[in-house]
Amino acid sequence: MIGAITAVNRSKSGKALRITLNGKVYNAFLDSGLDGAVGKVIDAQITPDKGYGEGIGQWAYSKDAPERAAEVAQKAANRPLEASTGGRLTEPELRFVSNVVGQAIASKTITDPFDIAVWTKAAAAAVKEV
Repeated sequence: MIGAITAVNRSKSGKALRITLNGKVYNAFLDSGLDGAVGKVIDAQITPDKGYGEGIGQWAYSKDAPERAAEVAQKAANRPLEASTGGRLTEPELRFVSNVVGQAIASKTITDPFDIAVWTKAAAAAVKEV
């Protein structure tokens, strides 16, 4: 998963790091090298752990984050919201779009924040077709 680190804190016990990546908190080892990574974009492997919750396993500073952002922006530019939906969305339509994107994030279908724009445009186009 590619994401931006917004906070790095020690756990209550002080034996691990708590990393906020794309708005969600993950565990990491003290010697992971992430203690000085606030504001950096990383490509991380998220590992499940029943006892301690999800953690960041292997990671690297993301070299393709700017290209990934440009790729998603290009996809979005090729299909503008106004043209694909036939105009502005009403409040109930906006709620639908928000619910679709929110559920996709909650179910971990969307793991890359750059994909949110693509999903939003697709949900807006779908609600206008109904």
